[in-house]
Amino acid sequence: MEINSKYFSMIEYSKEDIVTFDDGLYGFQDKKNFILICFENTNDNFLCMQSIDDEKLAFLMINPYHFLADYEVVLSDEDTHSLNITNVANVRTYAVCVVGDDANKSTANLKCPIIINSKNNKAKQIILDESAYSFYQPFTTALAKEG
Repeated sequence: MEINSKYFSMIEYSKEDIVTFDDGLYGFQDKKNFILICFENTNDNFLCMQSIDDEKLAFLMINPYHFLADYEVVLSDEDTHSLNITNVANVRTYAVCVVGDDANKSTANLKCPIIINSKNNKAKQIILDESAYSFYQPFTTALAKEG
């Protein structure tokens, strides 16, 4: 299958590449099927989540652990069950980004991470209610904490 992606032109993908959000994403509940496209083949620290339901819809995402080593996500029993997580080694966590022309103004939503079970490609966006993480965490703040 092929899609004319927002950032990468024509991309080929297979059924096994599709990540499915049963509940959609916040603000995009009707968009349920996406593919993940890495900007670097061997690195999932920065990637694109391209909708296959709407080729004009794509989200830039980061692996938050790359920027904040102490980032913590605690999944509820409901989240673990709905994603059919049986092994934490299969859990992938990403944060949706807003990237501007000025890197100093780029942010990541650490409050509502995307959780993906890589074993079955089921995904869910969750809200970390009991956390101090921000919806708009500046990259510069996260990088400064790592430095």
